[in-house]
Amino acid sequence: ANTEQNNITTSANSLTVGVRQDRLFDPTDFVFVLGQVDHIATQSLNLRQTYGGGLGRDLVERPDTHLSFIGGLTFVNEQFFDGTRRMNAEVLLGEKLGWQLTGYLHVDHLFNFYPNVTDIGHYRLDTSTTIAAKVRNWISLTAGVTDRYLNSPPPGGMKNDISLTTGVGFNF
Repeated sequence: ANTEQNNITTSANSLTVGVRQDRLFDPTDFVFVLGQVDHIATQSLNLRQTYGGGLGRDLVERPDTHLSFIGGLTFVNEQFFDGTRRMNAEVLLGEKLGWQLTGYLHVDHLFNFYPNVTDIGHYRLDTSTTIAAKVRNWISLTAGVTDRYLNSPPPGGMKNDISLTTGVGFNF
């Protein structure tokens, strides 16, 4: 999205692509590795590359509820629109909740907190909540909200990038 007010143009283009692989070593404990690439125009972020890994534990595993916590370390390379570059190490603390409210309604929530260990006092966080409603066995409707927060964007960048999404899911 783009908007202009008083000859100032604001762009809200965002792109996030992430991959995480978990490997169980017993029924509740796992190790994970992850990689993520972000472009968040509202934070003046041209490119963020995040690579890391750590340990996780499934605390609740029931037919209608799944809750897990993770902890680890990430390495981050950021490049901002003004040419500023940052390379940091961050701790990763997070949780993931999946909750089947009814036979037709499911909620997923994710929260990750990244305190910076290279530049103490700086941190970022990602949180998202998605609701999926099954319309038929082969189709569902989804709605979600995501907030990516950076406590120290460069001048001109915003701290929050909030996205609202909707979608249609097809099951094969």
